[in-house]
Amino acid sequence: MDNQINIQLNKLFGYKVLTSTLIGGYSKRVWEIQTDSHKYVIKLLEGQSEKDLLHHHAEVAFSSIVNSTGVLETVKFISDTKGDTIHRIDKNRNDYFVVIESHPIIKKTNLNSEEQQELGHLMSVLHAKLKGFAHPGLGNTKYMREVNTDEMKLINEAFPDAGYKNYLKFMQPLDYQALDLKTTVIHGDWHQANMSFTQPPFIFDLDTIAWGARVEELARTLTHWWVDPSEVKDLYRNLIIGYATLTQSEIDIIPSLIIAQQYRKYAEYRGYKDPINAERVKESIPVLKSLFSLS
Repeated sequence: MDNQINIQLNKLFGYKVLTSTLIGGYSKRVWEIQTDSHKYVIKLLEGQSEKDLLHHHAEVAFSSIVNSTGVLETVKFISDTKGDTIHRIDKNRNDYFVVIESHPIIKKTNLNSEEQQELGHLMSVLHAKLKGFAHPGLGNTKYMREVNTDEMKLINEAFPDAGYKNYLKFMQPLDYQALDLKTTVIHGDWHQANMSFTQPPFIFDLDTIAWGARVEELARTLTHWWVDPSEVKDLYRNLIIGYATLTQSEIDIIPSLIIAQQYRKYAEYRGYKDPINAERVKESIPVLKSLFSLS
């Protein structure tokens, strides 16, 4: 771990780091550290803009609300002696770090019907609690569905039958009011890799928290949960049962959002130069269309 972070941890928190273990995390680096009395997670935030920092402040506010639900937990940011939760490494760099309370991670791959319904219920609790939450650091859900010109070219090349055309309206900004979709703040990437099956359950990786339609959360989970495409419809049914308060128009639109997200996901993998996962997503699209009787 960067020695400058060690220096700041001692200066701002009084922590003496005994050990640090790299635990990964996409473009950001994450460590678990052991001090003389506790374990913490250190997340490095490199090259941060003002917009990025504002989003991190939104994450801190989001976590405070979620941790007040009593049935669901998320990361707990540790404040330094000045009450700050986001810390600059040094004045010459736009690199920052946050200190997070360590939490046990219990993974579970296959959920039974009851557990899938409980997942839907947890989503409902989260969305209801966050309905009135507003913060200037919140983004929107364009990362889920919307495609740029280059991505559209990739989709057009891969699907010459133009089977994506029925879903173009879902691959651009949605008119939530016209579609009769209820909005709230959502986690935005709720799947097994970002969840611990402790009691209460624990969700983490808040990089994608955003303002959007509550069904966009469900559609995102249905495209990212690690289940075979043939099992997605069962998960869809159980999430809806557990959520309990979705309107019929919301229920009906989820399958189309799933397909739109898959087209975008295909282009995303191609952009990452990941042909194996791109092909996997491509093969899933006709399966999902068939499951939901879509063309």
